[in-house]
Amino acid sequence: MMFELQHNHVNIHITKRYNLHLSSIWHVLCSILFIMTQTDTKSILRRQRILEMLASANYESVIALSRALAVSDMTIRRDLQILERDGAVRRTHGGAVSEQVPELSLAFHVRRQQQTQAKARIARHAASQVSDGAVVYLDAGTSVLAMAEALSQRRNLTIVTPSVALINCLQLNASPGITAILLGGTVRPDLMSVIGPLAEQNLATFHFDLAVLGTGGYDQERGLTLSTMEEIPLKKTAARLADRVIVLATREKIGRTGMIYFLPPDEIDRIIVDEDPGTHDPLLEVVPQAAAPHAAR
Repeated sequence: MMFELQHNHVNIHITKRYNLHLSSIWHVLCSILFIMTQTDTKSILRRQRILEMLASANYESVIALSRALAVSDMTIRRDLQILERDGAVRRTHGGAVSEQVPELSLAFHVRRQQQTQAKARIARHAASQVSDGAVVYLDAGTSVLAMAEALSQRRNLTIVTPSVALINCLQLNASPGITAILLGGTVRPDLMSVIGPLAEQNLATFHFDLAVLGTGGYDQERGLTLSTMEEIPLKKTAARLADRVIVLATREKIGRTGMIYFLPPDEIDRIIVDEDPGTHDPLLEVVPQAAAPHAAR
């Protein structure tokens, strides 16, 4: 007599002699079903924990997940494959990002705590490319805020920004050699930034040596993307008014799509990323691993 069960696409065969007592068969079947149930429960709980970690940190590597959950890299990769199939995550080079919560839907203070080391590395590298005497537009966003911190002790810089958080940072930390200009407009608390027609009118009066932009995502064919519309007019105008445009992006944003594409690749000079996303793109500039701890003067 042979019984066959199918579980997770794996066929399980039980072969017994014809004279095997039915109670013994029933005992074997119950034992197997119990093991299946226990395995499924552990997998479900582990995948739920993966989603919680991704929601908190935005990106996690396979190695970090396997260590945190005390399972093999192969197990984590299988879990991520299943979660990606269900639309809950998007696998990236060496890890995954959550697809459940768009970044800009998170409060500013939450986003500021995410990927802090990566943003600091990007910021230091980008700041080293800013010349003394430059007039620089610094966008709203947590990656660009980190660049303001890296520029705070520079001399003879003019910084124009819609970011209330960035102005607060410079007010507390900047050297006397920095002139900081906050655009007028309507304050949006979740972005810690000003938006609207008044801000756009203010911005249109400037010319910039460099515009530094943040983004929700980047597609190699279509360019920068966001999930909210309110910031886009300022970003597009700043790019048009600048001699050079640099974008700051942590690696999980490379390849990420959003609701709106607002700046094509041919209007971008450089995209600075913390680690190689595994995509060949001449616009991408990966921060060297041995980046200096302080911006160049």
